[in-house]
Amino acid sequence: MRHLILLAIFTVLYPTSIIAQDSESVNPLQPFEFLIGGEWSTPTTLQTFEWGVGQKSVHSKLYFLAGTDTTLSGEITWFWHPELNIIKGYGHLLSDQISFFDYSTEFSDPRRMNNSITGYGNNALQIPIIESIEFLEEDSYRWTMYERVLDELRPGGSIEFKRKN
Repeated sequence: MRHLILLAIFTVLYPTSIIAQDSESVNPLQPFEFLIGGEWSTPTTLQTFEWGVGQKSVHSKLYFLAGTDTTLSGEITWFWHPELNIIKGYGHLLSDQISFFDYSTEFSDPRRMNNSITGYGNNALQIPIIESIEFLEEDSYRWTMYERVLDELRPGGSIEFKRKN
């Protein structure tokens, strides 16, 4: 009897595991590969990216630099959301104005990452933010924040990050 129960469980689960393997064969987080490893820096910031377990997530840490001091200031974790069919990210920043970020991320092409972000601050204030990361060369990317002017998005500021190692 025990063997019949195990056989029934195996029969039900085995096809499901094959379907799951097929649907996971293409990792939707693969475009992050460009950012993984090393330290990306500007004169005042440092950012790191690393794979989570099984490359099912990407973890990033943001540090502020002041002289010889390096202070961990924020972190983000991105993952594939299977129900929403999008890359989601959640992050925290040590800030008085905005402390929690909810990311929806897409890659418009393999070299451009677009983030639609809702930032939450004091009293659950919601602030919409649009940003992009454009991969310039093997060891550099440009981060751009956009501002909404009337019904149009315009670049509000850009910073170029260089890989240190």
